[in-house]
Amino acid sequence: MSNLYRKDFAGFLAAELPPMNDTGGFPRCLVEYRKKESWDNGIQRSCVSVHRFEGPIGQFGKTHSYVMKGTKGQYDLVAGDNFAPDGAMGPRLSVIDIDDNASTTTVRLTLPLSETLDSPAVNQNDDGRLELFVLGGNRGIWHKWQTAPNGGWTPEWISL
Repeated sequence: MSNLYRKDFAGFLAAELPPMNDTGGFPRCLVEYRKKESWDNGIQRSCVSVHRFEGPIGQFGKTHSYVMKGTKGQYDLVAGDNFAPDGAMGPRLSVIDIDDNASTTTVRLTLPLSETLDSPAVNQNDDGRLELFVLGGNRGIWHKWQTAPNGGWTPEWISL
């Protein structure tokens, strides 16, 4: 994503998270990259911010925006931080990288599995780590893997 005010840059200016409740078809959360420059020069550091909207969207004076906290309780998300409003049961936004030189950020959105259609399949990688695959309700393939042989697992399912 690029800065919201840098419409001359290629790429997305913001991202919308899937609705977490009935929104009349409108998203409830907006994700944006805020670079410490220009009108954002007063922020502590460049970051990703997540805004939650409440009230009827598009009605002047009736919609309110709130900056949301990440999983560690912080408002400014940086590389390695996550936003998961519903814990493991909802969407998860992970900040992968913030590149102030290019005025961009890279984020990953992970959606939870709706239902598993088939039994999981396990594969052992060349280095001894196990990798688990399942077929999700959307007919997509999801996986997670051990971070080390006989070690812990990645915290989230990733769509292939």
